[in-house]
Amino acid sequence: AMKKIGYIRTTIKKEIEEQSEILIAAGCSKIFVEAKESIDFKSKIKLSQMIDTMQDKETIAVTRLSILSSSVQSLLELMHILEQKKIILEVVEQNFISSGIHTLN
Repeated sequence: AMKKIGYIRTTIKKEIEEQSEILIAAGCSKIFVEAKESIDFKSKIKLSQMIDTMQDKETIAVTRLSILSSSVQSLLELMHILEQKKIILEVVEQNFISSGIHTLN
């Protein structure tokens, strides 16, 4: 199976534990935790580092889309980057998987 990496963005210990459990159950072999509340994609250091290390067809998993971004604009920006790198996005609690075949034009 291809690698699946989890991403969590919260400072609350209980939320980190809850989301970790969900992501591990979804098959994540590694989890990155973004400790601070960061608004735009550029300021999400862990997320950027994580994407840089990932290969084609690997998956980023989050529990909810809002963890990746609170603004539609930066979410679309991020989706575009993932699509270019052929990285799959899985949103576990919202039953969403991007396969890279859908383009937003």
